[in-house]
Amino acid sequence: FYGVGNHGGGPTRRNVSQLLEIEKLDPVLHPVFSTPEHYFKTMTAYGDNWPVVDGELQHHARGCYAALSRVKRENRFAEHSLMAAERVSTIASVVEGRNDGQPLLAKAWQGVLFNQFHDIMAGTSIREAYEDVWRLYAQSQQTCQQITDSARDVLQTSLNICDDGQPLVVWNTLPWERRQAVQFAVQLGGWHYDWRRYPGQPQIKDESGNVVPAQLLEVEFDHNSYVTHIEAQVTVPALGAKVLYLHLPDVDLPTTAPDKPTATVLENEYWRLTFDATTGSLTSLYDLQYRVEMLSQPANVPIVIDDPSDTWSHDIKSFRNECGRFSADIPPALVHQGPTRQTVSVHSIWGKSTIVQEYTLRLGQKEIEMELVVDWHEQLKMLKLAFPLAINDPQVTASAPYGHVTRQANGEEEPCQAWVDLSGSSPAGQIGLCIINDSKYGYDALDNELRLSILRSPIYAFHDPRKILPGVSYHYIDQGLQTVRCLLLPHTGDWRQVNPARRSFELQEPLQVEPAKAQTGQAGELSFLDVSPENVVLSVVKLAEDGGQLLVRGYETEGRSAHLLIKSTQLNQTWSADIGPHEIWTLTLPLDGRDPVKLNLLEEPLA
Repeated sequence: FYGVGNHGGGPTRRNVSQLLEIEKLDPVLHPVFSTPEHYFKTMTAYGDNWPVVDGELQHHARGCYAALSRVKRENRFAEHSLMAAERVSTIASVVEGRNDGQPLLAKAWQGVLFNQFHDIMAGTSIREAYEDVWRLYAQSQQTCQQITDSARDVLQTSLNICDDGQPLVVWNTLPWERRQAVQFAVQLGGWHYDWRRYPGQPQIKDESGNVVPAQLLEVEFDHNSYVTHIEAQVTVPALGAKVLYLHLPDVDLPTTAPDKPTATVLENEYWRLTFDATTGSLTSLYDLQYRVEMLSQPANVPIVIDDPSDTWSHDIKSFRNECGRFSADIPPALVHQGPTRQTVSVHSIWGKSTIVQEYTLRLGQKEIEMELVVDWHEQLKMLKLAFPLAINDPQVTASAPYGHVTRQANGEEEPCQAWVDLSGSSPAGQIGLCIINDSKYGYDALDNELRLSILRSPIYAFHDPRKILPGVSYHYIDQGLQTVRCLLLPHTGDWRQVNPARRSFELQEPLQVEPAKAQTGQAGELSFLDVSPENVVLSVVKLAEDGGQLLVRGYETEGRSAHLLIKSTQLNQTWSADIGPHEIWTLTLPLDGRDPVKLNLLEEPLA
C-alpha cells in the first residue's frame, strides 16, 4: 500500500524516494506524481476497452462478519434506536414548532459512526479498545431515550385516556400499521403472598371495549409486591400510539408450579412443526395450507465448526469443517400456551456450552419466532444454525443497505444485513425460507442448505502469522451468554411473498408500552405518518439540515415501480410521488399543500 496509516495514506520521504528508484531499475517505468482526475483523463486516450470487475469487492476477511457478537448487536440496536428517536422527535417538532433534538441526534450518530471504523465494527480491535466502544454506544442509547421520552410527552397530550384500570400507551415507531405481540411488566401492590391471593390472567381492552388477546407469562414476588410479565397481541396505527386498559383479577395462589409437558409438535393454522424428542432438532416444517414439507433434513441444528483461523480469517472462503452438533439433554417442553402464544423450548449441549432454543407460534401469524440463548465456552470454534430445505435450483437473496443482492449457493461465507433467503424449485412449485435476525451479519448457503453464522471464538486481535504459545494466557472472543432473536418465514413463491424488508424493521423496533394516567384528549389512538404500498420502506423522518423543512427518506424493496402515498391523519395532509424499482429517495413533505420534491443526499432538489 502507498503511504502510511491503516492500508495507505500520506506518503513519506522514503515512499517518494523508493518510487523514484524504480526508474533506475527499468527505464520503461517512469513514475508520475499526479491526481486521480489527471490519471483518468490520460487513460481515456487509450480507448475504453478495459477489463471490467463485475461483482462484489468485500471478501478480504470473511471472519469479520461474525467476530465479536456484542459489537454487531450494539451497532444494529444503535442504528434503529437513532432512526426511531429521530422519527418521533421530528413529528413532535412539527406538532409543537420546536427543533431541539437535532444537535443531540447528530452527536449520538457521530459516536455510532466512529464505531463503524472497520476494525471496531469488524470485531478485530484489541480487547481494551472496546471499553471505549461500549461507552459510546451507551451514550448514544441514553440520548435516544432522552429524545424519545421528550417527544412522547408532547405527542401523548393528544391522546384521550380514561380512568379505567391501569391505562397503557403502546407506541409504534414505524410508519405503517402493524399487529404484533408486545411484552411488558407491571408492578402490583394490591396482592400479597401471605394473603394466598395471586394476579390471574390479564384482561386488556381498547377504548371501544374490544378485548385484546393477552397472556400472563410470568409472575415474580419481590417481598413487597408482584411483578407480572404480560404479553398482548395488539394492532397499533402507523407511526402512532394506541391506549389500552389493563385489569388483573385475583385468584387462589397455586400450591405447586405447573408442569411443563413434553411437546414434539407445535401447530397453528399455517404451520406444523415437529421436533425430535431425543436430539431436539426440528424434523418437519409442514405448510398446512399448501400441504408442502419445507425441510429435507432436520433443521435449525446448532453446528460447531472447527475454526483455527486468525481473528480476521484471512484467506478463508468458507467455514465447513464441522466437528460436532448440539443435541438435547432433556426432551422438548411446552413452556407457554395461551391466547397470544404457544412456545416449545429445546435445551441442548455440546462440549462446555449450552443452547436454549424457543419456538413460538401465534394464531393468525405466519411468522415463526425463534429465540436462541447461547452460553458459549469453546475456543477457536464457530457456531452456525443449519436449515436444509427440500428444494432444487437454489438462489440466495440477502439484505444489503437500502436494498438486496442475489448470490449463488456456493458455500462461501457472505455478509448480510437483517435478513437472508434461500429459495428454489420443488414438486409443489417454488418455495423457500427467509431468516430475519436482530444482531447477525453473516451466513453461507451450499446447494439446498442455508446456514446463519451465530458467533466465532478466536483470540482478540490475533493476526497471522502469530502462533499460540504454550503457557501464555489469551482472551477469546464471545465467551459466555448471548441472545439472538429470529423470525423464520417459510414461503411459497419467492421472498417477496413475506416482505422481509418491513418485517426486519418490525423485529428491530418492537412496539413499546408505557403506563399512563387519565387525561382528556382527541382520541384513543393517533397516527402521524402512514406510508404505502407495502413494497416501500420509509426509514427516515427528519428535519432538513438547513431550514427545518420536513423530509423523509426510503427505498423500494422488491424491484418494481410504486406509487408512493404518505398520509398523516394528525396533520391532515397527504403526499404522493412515483418511485422507480430499487430507488432510494429523499422527499420534502411541504405542510402548505404543495407537491413533494425529490432531493439528493445533500438535500438539494434533483430537478
